[in-house]
Amino acid sequence: MQAKWIVQSYRRYKWLLVLMLLVVFLSGWNTMLYAAFDMQTSAKTVEIEAKHLIYDKVLGRYIAQGDVVIRQESMELSADKVILDNRSREFEAWGDVLLRDREDYLACRYLKFNLDTKTGHIRQGRIFVKDKHFFITGSEIEKLGPDEYLAKDATLTSCDAAKAAWMVSCESVHVTKDGYGVTDKAVFKIKDIPVMYLPKAYFPVKTSRQSGLLIPSIGYGQEDGLMTKNAYFWAIDEAHDATFSLESYGHRGVRLGGEYRYVLNETAKGEINGSYLYDRLVKDNEQYPQTESDRWSLGARHFQDFAKGAQLKAHLNFVSDNYFLDDFPNAFSNTFINELDDVDYETDNELRSNIIFSKSWARQNLNLTAEGLYYDSLILPHNDTVLQVLPQITLTVLEQPLGKTSLFWHLDSSYANFWRETGDRGQRFDFHPGVNYPFHLGPLEVTPSAGVRETFYLTDWEDEGSDTESRELVDAGIEVKTVMERVFSRSGTAADRFLHTLEPTVSYLYVPDVDQDKLPHFDDLDHIYEENNLTYGLVSRLIGRYSDQNGGYDYHQYFKAELEQSYNLINEANGDQFIDNHNFSDIKAQLEYWSRKYFYGKLESEYDPNDNQT
Repeated sequence: MQAKWIVQSYRRYKWLLVLMLLVVFLSGWNTMLYAAFDMQTSAKTVEIEAKHLIYDKVLGRYIAQGDVVIRQESMELSADKVILDNRSREFEAWGDVLLRDREDYLACRYLKFNLDTKTGHIRQGRIFVKDKHFFITGSEIEKLGPDEYLAKDATLTSCDAAKAAWMVSCESVHVTKDGYGVTDKAVFKIKDIPVMYLPKAYFPVKTSRQSGLLIPSIGYGQEDGLMTKNAYFWAIDEAHDATFSLESYGHRGVRLGGEYRYVLNETAKGEINGSYLYDRLVKDNEQYPQTESDRWSLGARHFQDFAKGAQLKAHLNFVSDNYFLDDFPNAFSNTFINELDDVDYETDNELRSNIIFSKSWARQNLNLTAEGLYYDSLILPHNDTVLQVLPQITLTVLEQPLGKTSLFWHLDSSYANFWRETGDRGQRFDFHPGVNYPFHLGPLEVTPSAGVRETFYLTDWEDEGSDTESRELVDAGIEVKTVMERVFSRSGTAADRFLHTLEPTVSYLYVPDVDQDKLPHFDDLDHIYEENNLTYGLVSRLIGRYSDQNGGYDYHQYFKAELEQSYNLINEANGDQFIDNHNFSDIKAQLEYWSRKYFYGKLESEYDPNDNQT
């Protein structure tokens, strides 16, 4: 069973920069420890997934256990078990705890943090700071106060390998934000061999952004040879910064890189990065067919919110050849890719770039989206046959009354231009309006519905020239449900009344089988499956009534539980919900919970009655 909770939390991690001193190496402790613990009050939506979720009303605790995943914006926390105490404002995580923020991460066996006092504790922790490419470990890491940290049995290094080329180990390190840090019994090691001992060392600790050289790194690869990396961080001003890097590969050459980050205002920000390498290794190398020695990458992203519900997002990702991301998997910051596709470079066939503009009109229930999509193949020698979508425009009208009648209508429509240099291409117009007519039949609520779909193609066939095709589809359905209610009161609660409902529902959907063999196939919308399905389910709600300050009432829904299954009335099962020609679909269950303030939870599960699997 997989559970999904969304929680209104008061937390926000802020990853600060590391500036290492102790003869270049040690002051990076403070920044990452601050990043691991600091949670500032900001009402951000947090999503929690777990196999088992429990709320202990007496203790005021939320308990998530089994493959727990917590997400908030770019951050993700995974653990075997998490307890959130709403009263003490503390949370604890056990097991294989992993906290990620973009490319920075914290791994440990135990994590505890208090949201109010900003104090916490980590056991067997390992921290990685991507911006400095720096690793920190400690058997015990404590945040003693707003600006004070203590780590025991600590190590510091910039090497990725299990056996680091260099490392600083110390019995303890005590750091204070914007103050000083102290190490006890520090040993500098090369290849695990001690070369310098410092009984006690003092170093300045700074978390403000400052220009300067970053921690160098060294390594060795069978194909790359000896690898060294040096970088310079330029803090241009509060709204702009840049990083310039130089990576030397013994067998390949020197790779130059740069990143530029900017914040235009509170609603607009972005970054650009790129790299170049003249690669000696790929020349006349059978492992790199059709690959030039000039190799490069270019990436960019931009986010901007405009007034009145408009938003712009842009992600651009380009590489010189199909093998670039295999050789340099960190060419793009994860911020480019994770918000796009969470691309796995070693298995994905394409690298995607897109620009999206969206606008919503709340009063008219109208949404407009315009998107340009460009795919760069990572397996084909050329991009000529790769299908591009330039542009795709979607207009959606949410359900609303049709004039002064009792009918309601909605609309899904889109235009897409599919283009490639070689192969079939064309334009598609899709128009799908629908209407429904809700009415009561005794205790039953009956809602018949109908829709028409007109899809028109202007196709440029590679072998047959230009042509026009169209597809006409109808869909019809009906939903019948009733509501059984019970009103009751319960002492000791702020609500003076509670309403509990049971809502059984039966619905039917019909989409005829239409010949679509002559249509081009650009994406899934070009083939609509036949539907002849009966769906039945049960919904239950719990709603509380509260007196307001004006002498009236406010209503709050606490729980909503749903159970649903479909049965296919045709012999051959089509569509996503029917698998292996089984007529019965999975049984779907969903439970939602809303507290009156900060928490929203959602639990989802599916059961396959054919294979007896959850």
